[in-house]
Amino acid sequence: MVVVKREINNKKSKKLVCAFNFLPYNDTSSNVAAKRLLEHGKEFDVIHNKMDYPIDDYFYKIVKKLINNDILLDISYLWKWENTKTFMKEGMEEINKICKKNGEYEEVYSRSMMPMSHFLAFAYKVKNPKVKWTAEFSDPLMINSRGETTYIQIDKEDMDKINRIIEENKYPVVNNDNFIFYSEYIPFLFADKIIFTNQNEMDLMLNTLQVEEVKKNIRKKSVISPHPIPNSDWYYLKEANYDKIDNKKVNIAYFGKFFDLRHIYDVFSSFYALDKNLQEKTIIHLFVQNPNEFQNIINCTPIKDNVIVNPFLSFFEFLNLTTKFDCLIVNDLRSKGNFKINPFVPSKISDYLGSGTDIWRICEYGSQMVGIDTKYLSYIDNIFNIQETLKKIIEDKIQNKNLNKNYI
Repeated sequence: MVVVKREINNKKSKKLVCAFNFLPYNDTSSNVAAKRLLEHGKEFDVIHNKMDYPIDDYFYKIVKKLINNDILLDISYLWKWENTKTFMKEGMEEINKICKKNGEYEEVYSRSMMPMSHFLAFAYKVKNPKVKWTAEFSDPLMINSRGETTYIQIDKEDMDKINRIIEENKYPVVNNDNFIFYSEYIPFLFADKIIFTNQNEMDLMLNTLQVEEVKKNIRKKSVISPHPIPNSDWYYLKEANYDKIDNKKVNIAYFGKFFDLRHIYDVFSSFYALDKNLQEKTIIHLFVQNPNEFQNIINCTPIKDNVIVNPFLSFFEFLNLTTKFDCLIVNDLRSKGNFKINPFVPSKISDYLGSGTDIWRICEYGSQMVGIDTKYLSYIDNIFNIQETLKKIIEDKIQNKNLNKNYI
């Protein structure tokens, strides 16, 4: 048995949540799932897994008010079929114990990331076909951020079992030994409602699916639901302990990961090209995954005195801090060359939108983020556009703060 926590309140829930990645772990996927469930406001039971992420007890305590039965498993979270099988087996054993006492659930909700979540929900749907299953996709699973097909082999015996269930329910059988294929195909067929976070995501995932006869039904039961915007009071529930904001300067912030497909190096080079007077009045605050590593990179740049590198914050500290800056940067993942359409929308922008702070979007042409209304907009790889926008932001804020009457 791999259960590491079993909190039973002896109270019946109508809703089951299968979320491999969930609170108390501070990660984008767990935070978005928690926001979604708080938005619905219904009590639920949850089956989730131990993760190697920082703990966010504060957010967990808020969500815990809705949780009746909380089961935490300890299974390797590597994307392997054997780990998914274990999550299904152990998860169903716990679900059966609860249902034996409280009766079957009326609803089940699952969310990827990670794909294991949908398989546990599927196992329960097979056991209880009357349950209403809502499956949410945070991002495409079959196609990764580089536009490559993700392949992880499923055991033939298990593939045959799944295909028998598909055939018994009169759906088209696809003999595909990729377990990631089934992590999309199974919810497409068996979920009663499918949530995509944006239109491009849905279009790309369905275009990838080579089973034309099921697509009409999938679209019929699908909804587009952007990441939830937090309630306005959430931004002031937990004060962020951050004393690096200089109110005599323009403070611009970026929260997020840095890698080859998502970064703001064009902002750095644009900043360096600005008039020295503007540079001296501006600080860029970064909140990144590996602050020590990134600090070494910044130390080698000519703008090192204008950049402050920080680690990630807990969710509510992050929300609070978004209200304190002059402008927040959010950028598209660079999909050009890998996708015909960009299927990704950063969840960060939903959190930014509730902050009341001006937002600077750096977008790919045609991305879903282009259509979101914020004060500032630039386009990826258009260095002149980025430089002009950065200059405009700094000048606007200097004027608003009256930092230099002689400059404007």
